[in-house]
Amino acid sequence: MPRLRPLAILALLVPLAAAGRPATSGELRLERVLLSSAGMVLLDHAADVGPRAELELVVPRAQADDLLKSLVVYDSSGSALSVTLSGEAPTADLFRDLPIAERELASPQALLAALRGVPVAVGGPEAVEGRVVAVVPEERREGEARFVRHRLTLATAEGLRSVLLEEAHAIRVLDPALEGVLTTALERLAGARQPAERRVGIHLEGPGDRTVRVAWLAEAPVWKMSYRALLADKEARLQGWAVVDNRSGRDWREVELVLVAGAPVTLRQALSKLVWAERPEVPVPLPEGIRPRVDEGALAAAASAPPRARARAADAPAGQVLYAAPAETFAEVEAAETVEGASATVFRLPGKVSVPDRGTALLPVLDRALPVERIVLVQGDRTPLRPLAAVRVANDGTGTLPAGILTVFALAAGGRAEFLGDAELARLPPGETRLVPYALDARVKLLVGPGREDRITSAKIADGVLTLERVERQVTRYRLEAPPGEGRTLVLEHPKAPGFRLASPPATAEAERFWRLERAIPVGATLELEIVLERPELERLELLDLDSERLAAFFAGREVPEPLRRAMAEIARLKGTLAEAEAERERLEEERAALVAEQERLRANLAAVPAGSDLARRYLASLSRAEDRLDALAAELATARAALARAEAALRAHLRDLVL
Repeated sequence: MPRLRPLAILALLVPLAAAGRPATSGELRLERVLLSSAGMVLLDHAADVGPRAELELVVPRAQADDLLKSLVVYDSSGSALSVTLSGEAPTADLFRDLPIAERELASPQALLAALRGVPVAVGGPEAVEGRVVAVVPEERREGEARFVRHRLTLATAEGLRSVLLEEAHAIRVLDPALEGVLTTALERLAGARQPAERRVGIHLEGPGDRTVRVAWLAEAPVWKMSYRALLADKEARLQGWAVVDNRSGRDWREVELVLVAGAPVTLRQALSKLVWAERPEVPVPLPEGIRPRVDEGALAAAASAPPRARARAADAPAGQVLYAAPAETFAEVEAAETVEGASATVFRLPGKVSVPDRGTALLPVLDRALPVERIVLVQGDRTPLRPLAAVRVANDGTGTLPAGILTVFALAAGGRAEFLGDAELARLPPGETRLVPYALDARVKLLVGPGREDRITSAKIADGVLTLERVERQVTRYRLEAPPGEGRTLVLEHPKAPGFRLASPPATAEAERFWRLERAIPVGATLELEIVLERPELERLELLDLDSERLAAFFAGREVPEPLRRAMAEIARLKGTLAEAEAERERLEEERAALVAEQERLRANLAAVPAGSDLARRYLASLSRAEDRLDALAAELATARAALARAEAALRAHLRDLVL
């Protein structure tokens, strides 16, 4: 059995020549391709090698990181000595040891601005030599046009001179060392163009001639499963075909192809890129500057601080032809060998497969019969709400069916298959079932009537506090009518609502977003199904602070228990008496306030007229009458306040003693 040798995978290791010249060289040949539904491909190669061998492979540059992450070498008796990858450096690293940056080569203006103090020679309308002082942009307008020019200032023997860079014919750096730096930077940029491919060398050593294998993972398009189903009475003929795309950068010629359906974790890391560790910069220590505090005076001395019940319809839906022995069926295909693993299902395709690079192939994977049951499916959370023709598919095999698109056929008159619809088949492990809707069942009539109710289930009164347990109810009535001469098996998926529970009827199954119920609709019959959801709520009401109008509005339209209704009626009566007494007291107080204001007005008027005049006598008479009324109001207010106190005391005593 081949053993997997540990392999240190390093980019830019010592050259292969350091390990000695290989005695023999093998050629890697692609023999096995494993495609994962997670978007990865395992490329498995073999090579015949001698005692010392160097294997070379060329991979697309995009695969370099995945190769460094996953490359393994299988050798039954030898050792993998080293792996090298052709170098590739980002442009930022090309300038790591140079006194200029890449951005300074973006334009002559940027370069000259970076060369301040460097001697240069400028050729143009007038030749000038000197050290660079500055490069300053100048804006010039000609009509609506705007031009920007750059003026280079040089320090020459005659003083400062300036020239326009746009008029210069040539600029030469006169410092030989810096000119060499520029030449080096440009040569590195020219040589750093990224190749489309990377070369990988693998150095092996072992006894005698032998066969080794080299495999690695690379990113690949996800393979897709597509199904075709031919419906019969109690089963369906199911064929699965895989859509496979080759984007590996090489042809697949007569390879063993394995398809894996699972959900592995796949990660990416830039292993082929140079990574430099971040190091904190420590400032150079300097003597601490000392600034004595200015004395602003002395400080004072401081002080010390349920299971599913299945129902079957009598007949299958009309218009969907059933058959016992089909006159025409799918052609037989050689199915793949299926192996069910702990976290994935593996399909090993028979024979050899060839797919050119950038090509696509449609390959048969499975061909089997599955038990099915025809149903009408109502998904209550869909808009518009329509009955759907569907099948319940059971996986009675040993392998998981991957998720995929499903095209449904049935035999029509004359033995020809006709198209019924498309569907989505979710991942179907062994022993499980799936509901697969594929068309609208237009022959079933459906009516839905939503409603809402509110019911008080219990009430308690203690210490003047009413505690209510009430239930908010959502009632949905479904009415389905089967076509004449036909029956149906109804599967209803009623949506869940936050905080609500299903009160009735019991569900046959439950999912995260809905309850599932099943009923049989007899031939030509009508089924009425009422779904009741309930949400309990708890409320506390301070009865003394709740006025009679709000109390009446709170219980309006609700089912109220009779003891609570009688208690609320008595409380409402007492609150009504209290409200009347309070209104009478407020009326008398308002009248008294108005009389006091009138007296103030009369006294002011009396002071403004001659004493003994007719007008003065009138004011005095009005003051006398107001005074008499104020005396009467004082007695009436005392009576009204006493009545209000008695009404309030009666309400408080009733609420204190009331227990429900």
